[in-house]
Amino acid sequence: MKKRTRIFLAAGFVFLCVAGSLLHFFYGFTGKDPLAGLVSPVNESPWEHLKLLYFPALLLTGAGCLILREKSGVLPAAMGAGVWTGMLSILCVFFFTRAYWAFPCCPWICSPSPPGPLSPA
Repeated sequence: MKKRTRIFLAAGFVFLCVAGSLLHFFYGFTGKDPLAGLVSPVNESPWEHLKLLYFPALLLTGAGCLILREKSGVLPAAMGAGVWTGMLSILCVFFFTRAYWAFPCCPWICSPSPPGPLSPA
């Protein structure tokens, strides 16, 4: 892999983290503008969290094709696979944590304090 590509991918990862974090609050910053709601999360649903990855990655893929002069199609395919993997990870984390808190396998983790000799009966 070329050094220029490695630098772009490392900077792209930082960009995705920062842009996704900023995009999380963009709808509120714009005074709840409906156009901002198309690309930024409006509520805390899983769909809205997928926007945090998709739109910055789409922008990064376009910039990468221009900056690296990508003509073979490898970069868009790799970025697409990364976006699908990231979106699947977001959904898995959301639904697995939701299932865990609905049906905890370790109830003592969820309890406010462990039972002991000084706890009220």
